[in-house]
Amino acid sequence: MTGLDINFMETLPIIRTVDELAELLCTDARLLYAISNETPAWYKCFQIPKNNGSMRNIEAPRPYLKTIQRRIQKKILSCFTVHDCATAFLPGKNIRRNALFHVNKSVVLNCDIKNFFPSLKSRAVFEFFRRRTGYEPDVCMMLSRLCTLYGHLPQGAPSSPMLSNLLMFEIDETICQWCAKHYLSYSRYADDMTFSGEIDVRVQADILQMVKRNLTLLHLKLNIAKTKVYRSNRRQLVTGLVVNEYVGVPREKIREFRTWLYYTELDIINENFYYDSDEIESRLGLLNFYYSINCNENLLRWRDRLLEIRRMYS
Repeated sequence: MTGLDINFMETLPIIRTVDELAELLCTDARLLYAISNETPAWYKCFQIPKNNGSMRNIEAPRPYLKTIQRRIQKKILSCFTVHDCATAFLPGKNIRRNALFHVNKSVVLNCDIKNFFPSLKSRAVFEFFRRRTGYEPDVCMMLSRLCTLYGHLPQGAPSSPMLSNLLMFEIDETICQWCAKHYLSYSRYADDMTFSGEIDVRVQADILQMVKRNLTLLHLKLNIAKTKVYRSNRRQLVTGLVVNEYVGVPREKIREFRTWLYYTELDIINENFYYDSDEIESRLGLLNFYYSINCNENLLRWRDRLLEIRRMYS
């Protein structure tokens, strides 16, 4: 039995029919069938820009379906154990936790899974429910239809992050075992896979070949163009954080924030300041994140100043 099985045997709800599934989800079976038969009508699809200038497709469920997916997440998916190396979409885990795996290592290798959510197919979701829950096929089919769109995990559905981690469990386990044999560290933050340790050219080739082979289990592929290698004689980054000696925010990010605050103060002094609540809240959130990574007195002082500005102008 796997870690997944051991965790859910005591807590997974008993569901024998679609009617019982509907009762668990506090809805009506007829409505579940209506949603599953016309799934695209229950989504709003749009695009947002990525950091590299390209566009990311967002498939956001409409409120009622979102509520149902949240109940599936809470009452069914949360009964399963996610692999320890998975650090995204989970309480108490974040990019700092992900970076901690790779602090003070001689070489850091970052890999990226191509089109992660769109490549996780409804067939894999159905097979997960069938193998791991033991539910009847019609119940598993209904669950997979409620959690997928156009045959894949929708990026924007509250059930997709947890499902992606659960679908990746066996791949994560196999990769972890391989890395342990080769004295390497491994972690995964969503589609970002990071390896660290004594990695030369030969070991790097072995890692990439091993990862490609395992990803085929879910018909996933690496985005080779995003593969990056960082050696200890230069700045090493893991999910945007520096890990050479300790986990830290890149200096240019701190400088950028300091510059923004400097010009904001100048605008206040010159009475040219325009209060934008969204920007202030965004900057406060960013500052709180930076402080959670590095407990720096300057960051705390800047935070107090922003709170003062909010009190004065909001």
